[in-house]
Amino acid sequence: MNNILGENEKSKLATIFGYVSNGKERPLAGVNVKCEKEDKITLFDGSYKFEVEPGPHTINVKLKGFVKQEKEIRVEDSEERRLDFQLEEEMGNSRIYGFIIDKETREQIGNGLVILIRPTMNKNSKIDPKTGSYEFNKLTNGTYDLWTSILQYEDTKQTIIIGDDEEKRNDFHVMKKEEEEVPWG
Repeated sequence: MNNILGENEKSKLATIFGYVSNGKERPLAGVNVKCEKEDKITLFDGSYKFEVEPGPHTINVKLKGFVKQEKEIRVEDSEERRLDFQLEEEMGNSRIYGFIIDKETREQIGNGLVILIRPTMNKNSKIDPKTGSYEFNKLTNGTYDLWTSILQYEDTKQTIIIGDDEEKRNDFHVMKKEEEEVPWG
């Protein structure tokens, strides 16, 4: 009899679940969500779920390029509680800028994009048609991959490391694509 009574007195696990989105209410996949010692990664729809003992819990959410968040929640036996997070993009005072230059003619190119690759949402900068320049502002310190996307030119990638409150000039010297003859058959 004691064994059965002991089982009934045990607490039943509770569920904490929710969704993580960005400031534009788009789901964020790949976000690290931590509840005490257990880590989860959000799915493609931004969802996460923990099975926990009843009581108070702290949930931490972090993703590179976004401001970290922490929330407290209390759950009871067998309770299911939803706890959502909306992450704001981290803003810094750093800047990456430069010019797009044709490698052969040394002339500036005034069309296309430079794309800054981020874990969840890429940014792009249109190349200024008058100056051939691009720029990304309000960046935080870290490592960034930049790609050019210009018609009739090969895509070019460069990795840039930038510190706090730093301005870094990074020019791209791009090559024209070789024209391929289309086989007639």
